[in-house]
Amino acid sequence: SITLIASGAMPDQLHPKGVQQNSSIESIQAKFGTEEDWTGGFFAKAWGNFDGITEHWYDRAEKRPDAPAADELIEFVRSPSNHVRMEAEEWAIYETKFPKIRAAKTFLSIDEYAYMAGPPTLKSSLAYAMVFQEMLRHTDFLTMSAFTTGVSTMDISPSAATLNATGTVFKLYGEHFGAGTVPLKVDGDVPQPEPKYPVGHAHPKVRAGSPTYPLDVIAGLSPDGTKLRLAVVNATFQPQRLNLALSGMRLRGGGRRWVMTGKTVEAANTIASPSGVTIVESKVAGTRTVMVPAISAAIYEMPIAAAP
Repeated sequence: SITLIASGAMPDQLHPKGVQQNSSIESIQAKFGTEEDWTGGFFAKAWGNFDGITEHWYDRAEKRPDAPAADELIEFVRSPSNHVRMEAEEWAIYETKFPKIRAAKTFLSIDEYAYMAGPPTLKSSLAYAMVFQEMLRHTDFLTMSAFTTGVSTMDISPSAATLNATGTVFKLYGEHFGAGTVPLKVDGDVPQPEPKYPVGHAHPKVRAGSPTYPLDVIAGLSPDGTKLRLAVVNATFQPQRLNLALSGMRLRGGGRRWVMTGKTVEAANTIASPSGVTIVESKVAGTRTVMVPAISAAIYEMPIAAAP
């Protein structure tokens, strides 16, 4: 079969030449249904000629010289995932304007995306981990993505190759939070805050992430329904405690944890030094308190008791 995908652009991505802005949902409301809303144009005038919509985004890393190191790190890491959240919030507006989107199961594909943040390091890998987690929150309609580019996940020479820090993120989530994982809702009592040090332009004014600040958390069940999976990004310089309140399930014994981290946020993987950013597996207790290492993305898998 052939799947037809229309190349769209949502209002936050389109603006007059030379205009620099940080779009909010409020600031782009008037653009819906205009020439600065290609995606809406497809829904309004080309319905029936496509199965899904593609969008793309790029985020540029900004310098925050006045920010303390802890604030600089977490705001650097949070930035690119806001593009995903913005597209999700715009998609919700389209579903309201065009109810047939949901009925037809029209999908969104982010067919290009990247964080222009210099050479791949643990620091940028934590940002990509948050991007992945924001994408995974919206898999009811966001069903495809394509990183720019595949080879940029590797360090390559004429005679050797290794996964760089970016590639290590793909390995972590692909192997331990990948196909077949059944998403679960995550709630919390600490919403993601507004940035303390906003700078630059082309950064959407939304707040991606779970209400578990300073951590970002997603959860799911293993394909066979026997294990709870948690993916947690800790973009701070201290270990963080995550207290679990499970609804409709209980843990049964200890599990496993895979932690992606390095000695510093500038750690990198190169052909000459391929183990700066590593994934380490260990056993964890099956308790409702989870300790998340500093400067890490960690995936936990713990068995759950069968329903009575």
